[in-house]
Amino acid sequence: MIPQEIFQKIRRVEIITNHLVSGSLSGGYESAFKGQGIEFSELREYEYGDDVRLIDWNVSARQNKPFIKKFTEERECTVMFLVDMSASMRFASSIVSKKDMAAEVVALLAFSALRNGDKVGFMSFSEQVEKYVPPRKNKQHILRMIRDILCYEASYRKTNLAKALDCFNRAVRKKTILFVVSDFWSENYETYLRSSSLRHDVIPVVFLDPMEKEIPFMGKILWEDLETQKILETDTSSSIFRKSFSKKIEEYRTQRRDIFNRLKLDAIDLSTNESYAKSIVAFFKKRGRYK
Repeated sequence: MIPQEIFQKIRRVEIITNHLVSGSLSGGYESAFKGQGIEFSELREYEYGDDVRLIDWNVSARQNKPFIKKFTEERECTVMFLVDMSASMRFASSIVSKKDMAAEVVALLAFSALRNGDKVGFMSFSEQVEKYVPPRKNKQHILRMIRDILCYEASYRKTNLAKALDCFNRAVRKKTILFVVSDFWSENYETYLRSSSLRHDVIPVVFLDPMEKEIPFMGKILWEDLETQKILETDTSSSIFRKSFSKKIEEYRTQRRDIFNRLKLDAIDLSTNESYAKSIVAFFKKRGRYK
């Protein structure tokens, strides 16, 4: 049985995201992802005015008259979420953790997909793949996904995005819209992300806690690395430490941006102290303009 606190969280996420889907995001998803592909429909005889580029020369030669291939646009897309459940996603310097915001963002995108008649599936990972839920097309399915993100305790604490992408590439052959939902604190994943992007429409959804960008002055503090569980002492007032920390973080973020740019991926960058809805609306508008 779901604890009342979790049930209330799920219900809150459902209300907030459904309101956004019906309001500021209405139509945005469809304009961003329409026309994801075409599928063969039938062969028929060539008629005056048909596009000669559609002539099937092999069939035409056998029949001694021109035939063309007809195609139809795929109406139904499959949307998959590859969701990071590692310990770093639980980090929160304020009220909202990256994992809590991820649940709302996945719900928002999933309900948008459902409203558009698309199927939605889910794969979660940490150091290993944790769970795979095949795509379906109903509301209860999405609510179970939200519950899993909020409640599920991963078997491992660390992140291995490369292994998760490799598993996804092997498991999912048909083209999908793939949202990679993570803070991307992982290494050596570019090769597998490239493989994913060659087959799927990949959108990285990157979460950042403001403290991961700039540590506030708090004097000497003890803090725990959530993935290694090591307890470390840090003097946040030290200018040497602050410069070193900022440099490492910026190098890591630059490296990540460079990977996305090389692979020509449109990422959604989200901070837990800012509105995710505005960023997603902006992403939908940008994608819609270039479709």
